[in-house]
Amino acid sequence: PFRSRIDFEFAQFALEAALNNNQIDRLLKLISTISTTPSDFSFNNSGDVKGAWDVASHLSTPFKTHTFTTSDKDGQMELTFHYRSVFEWSLRLLEDPLLAPKFRWHAQRLYKNTGDVWDRFIDEPHTADTWWDTEV
Repeated sequence: PFRSRIDFEFAQFALEAALNNNQIDRLLKLISTISTTPSDFSFNNSGDVKGAWDVASHLSTPFKTHTFTTSDKDGQMELTFHYRSVFEWSLRLLEDPLLAPKFRWHAQRLYKNTGDVWDRFIDEPHTADTWWDTEV
């Protein structure tokens, strides 16, 4: 059923890793890309991958931890949750030179011509009635 030993080993890996069809297709495409341009691929082991993610994690808004106590019929319970500050996240987005120009600050009404009539359509929050009504 397998054309080669390496085909079997790949199929076995995909099975053991419980990859779905989409993940298998993505992995095969990635392997093809790596074999075409091997100089673009720099990872040698799991430590290299983890190190790259560690560096990348410092580029995003950090998580904060908050613990609180609540009561139920069985007594008190301490709950801890992790979150990101929406305010800090928003500021980071605004400071990003690639993303900041994409923000829409003013309401818009968008129309498309369907032949005889111009029909309004809404595809983003800044094109909806509430944003428009707030500004006008």
